[in-house]
Amino acid sequence: MSSDPADPGDDLSEVVYFHGRLWDSPAMDGARQLEHLVVSGAHCDICDEPMLDQVDDVVLFPRLTCHLECFLRSVVGSVSHLKKECWCFGVETEFDPTETYREGAKKVLAYLLETGGRFKKTA
Repeated sequence: MSSDPADPGDDLSEVVYFHGRLWDSPAMDGARQLEHLVVSGAHCDICDEPMLDQVDDVVLFPRLTCHLECFLRSVVGSVSHLKKECWCFGVETEFDPTETYREGAKKVLAYLLETGGRFKKTA
């Protein structure tokens, strides 16, 4: 086994890949870039919408293949949760029952970018 923490050797159980832009967080440290999606026509394991080659994606091999925004929302919660305006904080909020998980996830990504979240600069 290599001493390089980004090199898993033969053990692929914990490899993180990304496609598109790399989100700047410890969860993505050591992630390997994919030129194209691994499985053409695959669906996001979180929102079940199609994975397209022109979007930012995360692959937690072999467990999860998802859109970046869906991954972020699954970790940090909704925008109302990030603003501490949800039932977790004792606040009853209105939510749009017609909004898909992915639509909410895109709002999370936009909110994170507005409040200091960022993509890593890659060479």
